[in-house]
Amino acid sequence: MRLSCGCVLLAALALVPACSKKKLEPEPANKPLLYTTNYPLAYFARRIAGEAAEVRFPAPPGVDPAFWEPEAPVIEAYQQADLVLLNGAGYERWVDRATLAASRLVNTSAAFEADYIPLKDAVTHSHGP
Repeated sequence: MRLSCGCVLLAALALVPACSKKKLEPEPANKPLLYTTNYPLAYFARRIAGEAAEVRFPAPPGVDPAFWEPEAPVIEAYQQADLVLLNGAGYERWVDRATLAASRLVNTSAAFEADYIPLKDAVTHSHGP
């Protein structure tokens, strides 16, 4: 008798959540994930996207992104991004050695690439003799 009462009680408890009036809310859609290669791009992306996307700039503090070489885990994070915003103009030297989907890359300087002034075999910045 105790066993059958226990089974009935257990079955009744299992049905209680099914009778609740609380509606199951759908989970919010995941926001697109944007990665940038410098702080200004991250700043503009955050201002433009607002709450519609998650923007990340993974370079460590105090590191100049122009000379930054991300390690494998960071490259993997870039590979998982929905969109990668690049400064372009050769700024990200590491991009050519990383495997990133071209369909997810946005070269923000591509529109004025024809205006570049190429300098071949020139020292563009130097300290000392």
